[in-house]
Amino acid sequence: MARNRVIYQSEALFVSPNSTGYHFSGGNSAGISMAGDILGVGGTHVRDSGNMVSQLSRVQSANYSFTINRTDINEFGRLARIDALITESPTVSLDFTYYPIDGKNEALLKFETDGTTNCIKNHLNDTVGSNFFIQTTAEGTDVAGNNDADSTKTTIGLGNGFLSDYTFDASVGSIPTASVTIEGFNMKADQGVTGNSIPAVTLEDGSPIDEIQYSLPSGSTGDHGLAALRPGDLKLLFPSDSALITNTSGENGGTAAHVQSVSFNIPMSRTPIERLGSVFPYVRVPDVPLNASFTINALVADIGTGNLAVLIDNEQKQELTVEMTNPADNGKTMSFTIKGALLDSESFSSDIGGNKTVDMTFTTQVGGPEDTENGVFISGMYDTSYLPDYSSVTEEP
Repeated sequence: MARNRVIYQSEALFVSPNSTGYHFSGGNSAGISMAGDILGVGGTHVRDSGNMVSQLSRVQSANYSFTINRTDINEFGRLARIDALITESPTVSLDFTYYPIDGKNEALLKFETDGTTNCIKNHLNDTVGSNFFIQTTAEGTDVAGNNDADSTKTTIGLGNGFLSDYTFDASVGSIPTASVTIEGFNMKADQGVTGNSIPAVTLEDGSPIDEIQYSLPSGSTGDHGLAALRPGDLKLLFPSDSALITNTSGENGGTAAHVQSVSFNIPMSRTPIERLGSVFPYVRVPDVPLNASFTINALVADIGTGNLAVLIDNEQKQELTVEMTNPADNGKTMSFTIKGALLDSESFSSDIGGNKTVDMTFTTQVGGPEDTENGVFISGMYDTSYLPDYSSVTEEP
């Protein structure tokens, strides 16, 4: 029966820790059939055991596309082109949004979540990327808890995906949201969710990797303990002198600038490095140095004192923190800290009928793994020991 439509209930997003390595902890052997399934006692199908592919939870949107770039071949004496040759690799992109809660999604996306290491450490030296999978089940069925036959499901795979942008947004009246942009090398459509070859390509020559299979684990709604965090579950920790004119904290911890929204962005634009002999780049490296931005919009209450001339002569780096707490016990579930931040701009808006507002923008330069004074640091309460042991994954089969 032909499908009428696809809606969110029938889709889920998964990620692997390594694009070209084995997708099971034991490779394609040691209890795992060459079809990619994991065989339990008596040969029964135990799809989740040892699987290195994990589901990203609380996903709100997912968009993916590819663009093929061609060069027209023309010649004198003929109006129409002779051919249109592909001279560079296709542009494959994936962007998705989700509700951050406890750092689990961030850990699956290779961010460091210990709170003491620059969060993009792993992305700075990532040479192969990750594979992303969009599973679709039969019309009218949920992915979560779905045990239907494999023949009723399909998978879209994006191979060799590299993080190119991460943005966190929180505002009054909205659920805090994270947005992620991925740049990949390949896209692949499969029937079923197990026993198919991974979507990654060999970066040396762009050839498909057929000898490694994947199996998507059973879908679920996650194990965070919370559905989502509310704007009221955020704590904003800013030094009182972080702005030039507007106080960001009042006496006895009171709020002088009533923050309406906060956003920070880690852009990681990447340059594909190519060489003769292959249409595909052999790696996508981040363009360094990397500058992260932090923006605050607030209603103006108390006006502080300051002098731009003095600020220029004696500017101090700031530490800004967004802390998310569990409403049940007020315990911290996750936090983002921007260290070494400098004030770039502070602009005021005032009109008849509206509240006076201020927008402040800070930037920091992301340091190396050893730098603990500059960059973005993520602290997540999710116990990452429950995640797959990525250290057992080999880069090449």
